[in-house]
Amino acid sequence: MLRWARLRMPAAAAARSPGSPLPKAEGAPTLGALRVLYRAVVDAIFYAFLAALWANSFVSTVLEILGRWVCGEGSSVEAAGLAIRACSKFVMVLLSACYIMLVMMRVREHAEFDIKEQKEREKLASNHMVAVETVNEHLPKRKPALRPRLPKGVKLAPLYGFLPMFLLQLLAIMTQLHHEKGSLMWRMADVLFDVARLGIAVIIGVWAVRNSVILVMVPKAMHEDTP
Repeated sequence: MLRWARLRMPAAAAARSPGSPLPKAEGAPTLGALRVLYRAVVDAIFYAFLAALWANSFVSTVLEILGRWVCGEGSSVEAAGLAIRACSKFVMVLLSACYIMLVMMRVREHAEFDIKEQKEREKLASNHMVAVETVNEHLPKRKPALRPRLPKGVKLAPLYGFLPMFLLQLLAIMTQLHHEKGSLMWRMADVLFDVARLGIAVIIGVWAVRNSVILVMVPKAMHEDTP
């Protein structure tokens, strides 16, 4: 007669009920650690792209133009500006696809957070409102629509300076096309073109990148809401 050998189970396995989840292995990453790691990677992509954009539009342009004006054409300062532009463009090309997708997600998060804040403010105001009976109390009232707003600190007014700078560049190009290279008018048009490039570089480096940094930043309250 065959007898089944009775295996001795560990105490922890015997104490666990059949429906309870399996215990986590030691050293396994928790959900909070994975969330922190995800946010760190996303922020690294954001700020690396914005740093490359700032270097490409502002630093390289200033070094290239001022190096050509002060040190002469073909100087080492101008070459440094061109090298910075090439490196920053390479970084921007690598990160552009991820950056665009993540910016769309971050804009949606900002809109959802703003609408949530508006609802909380309306709820708080309604709780403190004193009910007064009037003749028109039974009339239907239109509820204002909740619309997401731009994050605090974003300024769009300086961005309108792009249009005059582009028109100045167009004027310089048309002037150079109608005058002989090396003439006085041609050199003046070349200076106007560089001035327009410097203006665009200042707008992008000072305001556009700053607005982008504010846009990709998640409000602190949103971090507090997430477990």
